[in-house]
Amino acid sequence: MNTPPMLRVAARSLMALGLARALSACAGADEATGGRAPDAAVSAEFCDDNRLTVGTTCDQESQCRRNLTCVLRPGDTKKTCQPVTGVCGGASEFCFEGARCASNRCLFSPVPETTFQGVSATVGLTTPTAQQRYALSPGAAGARVDTFQWSLPTGLTLSPEAVVVAAVLNAPPRRRSGTNTLANPDAIQWIWTSDTAAGGTMLRAELGDGRRGITRDGSLLGPALQTLPPASYWWLVYVLERGTVVAVSEVRTFEVYDPTAPAQRERCQRREDCVGAGQTSLQFDCVAQRCVRRCSSDGDCVGATRCDLVRQYCDEPRNGGHCEPLP
Repeated sequence: MNTPPMLRVAARSLMALGLARALSACAGADEATGGRAPDAAVSAEFCDDNRLTVGTTCDQESQCRRNLTCVLRPGDTKKTCQPVTGVCGGASEFCFEGARCASNRCLFSPVPETTFQGVSATVGLTTPTAQQRYALSPGAAGARVDTFQWSLPTGLTLSPEAVVVAAVLNAPPRRRSGTNTLANPDAIQWIWTSDTAAGGTMLRAELGDGRRGITRDGSLLGPALQTLPPASYWWLVYVLERGTVVAVSEVRTFEVYDPTAPAQRERCQRREDCVGAGQTSLQFDCVAQRCVRRCSSDGDCVGATRCDLVRQYCDEPRNGGHCEPLP
């Protein structure tokens, strides 16, 4: 297959520059597609426990009720059990152990790494939305992933030769150890470049405008699929000037699911059984042999779910909230 020179440069740049592991890949609330996520209903009961209540002196979080944490508040001389609201940064706002405070929200999800080193200009990703689920076909079940949209950095001046590249992978981008090459180019499921695509603009591309992926030598595969098959995906956008990346987005995740497929509850024997690609064991617990997504705020939950910071599963082994379907 003959590949235009500039497109070959763009494709090879995706392999030649270090891509980092993405923000936690959040799979769906019903089906495990790539990552393993909890079913909407877990065969476990909610209950109170006999642990310490709010305001009681404590030494460690595990002594407090499962929806509380053990902290030293400003002005106090001893740690006490306190509720977690999901908001952090204030004197009386706390996160569960293991959670981080990012943009005033408590999160169990891992810290996203820098995609390309030495690039300060940031491309903003708009659609698909981060950590959302999209139906395989449009309709009442939800929107379908047909369009990719982004915004270029304010004040960034591009030459006529600049190339915008958008790529979707079905696994977290991995950098080959000791080099700046992509270790898994075969994970690219869709790629679009502004210089060769028949459709799209510098800020938007349709699914049908791209190609299926690239080979290890940078050659493009056939035309893009009309729909992305059910799976978890990672996507990013970056800008090339004469083969050099001058702006790049973060890596975001989204999921495509089949609304006609029967719901599957992910079984587990231990929390590690629930962890999928790009995820950590902080994000899950195994309750009554079902995977439960832990949360420290709504930012840890995906799709039409929210973080329940009040109710507690009787068998929940660690303190924290859990993602539940919206009422």
